Amino acid sequence: MEKQKSETVERLVERIDVVDENNVPTGFSMPRDRVHAEGLWHRTVHIYILRPTPQGYEVLVHTRSSKKKQYPGKLDPVFGGHIKSGQDTQAAAIAELGEETGLMPDVSRLRYHGFAKKDDPVNAQNDREFNMIFTYLITDEEAEAAVFDPEEIESVQWVPLSKVGRAIRENPVEWRTTSEEFGAGELIVKS
Repeated sequence: MEKQKSETVERLVERIDVVDENNVPTGFSMPRDRVHAEGLWHRTVHIYILRPTPQGYEVLVHTRSSKKKQYPGKLDPVFGGHIKSGQDTQAAAIAELGEETGLMPDVSRLRYHGFAKKDDPVNAQNDREFNMIFTYLITDEEAEAAVFDPEEIESVQWVPLSKVGRAIRENPVEWRTTSEEFGAGELIVKS
């Protein structure tokens, strides 16, 4: 009976693949908590949700829930999460968008733009990630239908793309520190 219980718990534990410091898969997967505890490199997806306006693109920025372990109450221009073991990067992006917005995203409006290396020992000790960067061009209908999980997100707002990078640089303490990738990714997102 104890063995059966242990196997059930193991199946419920989220496993993620470990990569090396150059983003090369090691062939190992481990429970997410262990990867973080040991400071092992792994992959996540970061999705910028964009909508076109006559003045240019806007980015959907959210305030992270005060219940979040990392960066509670901070502004964040990306949606996303960890890539589960064996999961395709694009499938992870679609799954995370679905979980965080309640939508069934259209893969034809999802674009991959490369990755950013993140190691933030001050705010997220031992959380070494390669953030796989995507943009998602949302429709007006999807924007109206989106439902956000209050355990993850306190509020959302549309911010002109041209202002997000400047806002992060001018007042970085209000933003999730991994938003630093936005400066490097600004040109990618605009492409």
